Amino acid sequence: MRRIALNAGIAIEEPRYVSTQDFMPLQATAAFDTVVIGIASPGLDDGGLSALRSLGQAACAPPVLAVCTPCDSVYGIRLLRLGARSVVAAQAPEQEIATALSRTLAGRRYLSEALAEHLVAHVVSHRDGDGIRLRDAVACDAQLRIVQLIALGKPLDVICSTLRISADAAHAHRHDILRRTGLADEQELKRQAFEQRLIPDRRGRSPSQRRLPSAA
Repeated sequence: MRRIALNAGIAIEEPRYVSTQDFMPLQATAAFDTVVIGIASPGLDDGGLSALRSLGQAACAPPVLAVCTPCDSVYGIRLLRLGARSVVAAQAPEQEIATALSRTLAGRRYLSEALAEHLVAHVVSHRDGDGIRLRDAVACDAQLRIVQLIALGKPLDVICSTLRISADAAHAHRHDILRRTGLADEQELKRQAFEQRLIPDRRGRSPSQRRLPSAA
């Protein structure tokens, strides 16, 4: 990033390279013009997402440029919700990354063309009355998997063992999913999951279409 910035004529007075664990204490004691966060696994709740979430909740936080791998258009809306000012793909041309950095430093947003198109489609679908899209509302792939398991009627212990998470984490995810989607309860969540085809809907199959156990 420093090389890209220097090649683009963006002066960097005092760059700091820190781990996620050291970032928040440093941010509390130092002033920055912008923060660049590299997110290698946007579908998982990794360190980059934790730092972005913390910055999004902090008062007077500097603007954040999220450099995302592998595809910014898929997870871009999620990153914007968490507080990113701009989102660019890590594999984007250097000139595009430099433009994203420059606009973020100026307090403006930068969205790649793919992400902008995805965002417009997202907004239009909501205006057309399609309701909340669960894929866009959840915070991570783990939450999407929880939605699928809930819709399949899996009990809590099965969800925990499948995703290898604790019961407390599962309850926290469930609460966050309902908060993000604005749905009243799990029954409404199940209905939306089937209607949005997040899982195969076997309820409408005829008896001849249903799988039956074969005789040994």
